[in-house]
Amino acid sequence: MTTSSCAEHPAGCPIAGPGEAFFVSVKSVPKSAALGGSDLRLVDALVRSLALVIELRDKQTGLHCRMVGGLVARTATMLDVSPAERRIFRLAGELHDLGKIAIPDRLLHNKDELDAGEWKVVRAHAQHGGDVLAELVGVSEDIDSIAKLVVAHHEHWNGHGYPNGMAGIDIPLGARIISVCDAYSSLVMSRSYRSAVGHREALKVICAHSGTSFDPGVLAAFESLDWSESDLSAPRWRDCPY
Repeated sequence: MTTSSCAEHPAGCPIAGPGEAFFVSVKSVPKSAALGGSDLRLVDALVRSLALVIELRDKQTGLHCRMVGGLVARTATMLDVSPAERRIFRLAGELHDLGKIAIPDRLLHNKDELDAGEWKVVRAHAQHGGDVLAELVGVSEDIDSIAKLVVAHHEHWNGHGYPNGMAGIDIPLGARIISVCDAYSSLVMSRSYRSAVGHREALKVICAHSGTSFDPGVLAAFESLDWSESDLSAPRWRDCPY
């Protein structure tokens, strides 16, 4: 298996023109020095709005992000992550492919092998997502944390990921969890360039990259989820419990 089949996905460059990109203006959002209940609701509302932008841009990507958010929350629970951190991880999972709003359709739905230049464009999506969220930095520490996880979700355990070549525990835990869930979801959902695989085959594929692309401890927690609780049909994940 090549890295591009599960741990990398087509995404991102800013493209102008109808149907090619959404430009999200968030500079008017008021800054808040402290997070109270209303501020938590503000962050949740902002995430829901941006998640809707993803889905309006490309429904398949939107469903994928919802699925990843749910899987991230469940995996974080297995790792005894605190409820507050679990919430941040889940929100980051829902927005991990935010940068794909900037990718042109010719790459988003490309059925052919991408060349080196196209992959450079694709891999920029992680940073693009962080750039969008950077417009909200200062609204709350939650947004700051979410942005860092979105940027880092394609970093690899062995340091060969992108965009910054981080490795091991230097990669934020939330990003390591998103990475595993992202790869799994991408395999079990159909793509324009390949058909979906079954649950067992998807686990086999990602487990082959334990210690290279993925944190072995996170992957072990992911494997240990109670899969019998869920219908693995992708559309059901729209209502995945968080």
